[in-house]
Amino acid sequence: MENKSIPKIKMLVAIVNKGKGKKVIKIFQDMQINCQFATLGFGTADQALYDYLGLSETSKDIVFALSAEESTLPLLNTLTDELELNKQNNGIAFTIPLDSVSNLKTLQFILGENKES
Repeated sequence: MENKSIPKIKMLVAIVNKGKGKKVIKIFQDMQINCQFATLGFGTADQALYDYLGLSETSKDIVFALSAEESTLPLLNTLTDELELNKQNNGIAFTIPLDSVSNLKTLQFILGENKES
C-alpha cells in the first residue's frame, strides 16, 4: 500500500544556452527550491537532433533541481515564460520522477524543511 503522507519527488532538468543557467538558478531560488546544482554541458549529437530539441549551440548550462511533485508544474511554467522555452533554440526543461529517497533527513532537506531531530 502506498504511503500518502510522503510527498513524491521529481528531478527537474533545464538545459539552456551557456550563460542562462544563472537565471534558471535564480528562478529556482525565488520559488524556494533548495536542492539544486548546475553543470556545463557540451553536446555531441548531430545538428538535426539539436534542431528538433530547439537547441542552437552545443555549449549548454544544465541545471538540476529536486522538488515536491506539486511544485513542478509551476516551475516548468515559470521557466517557459521567463526563458521563452516555447521558442526555438532557447532550451528545454523536463522532469523525471524519483521513486525513493534514502531517508527522512534527505527528504526534509530536499523539501526545504529544517526539522531538528
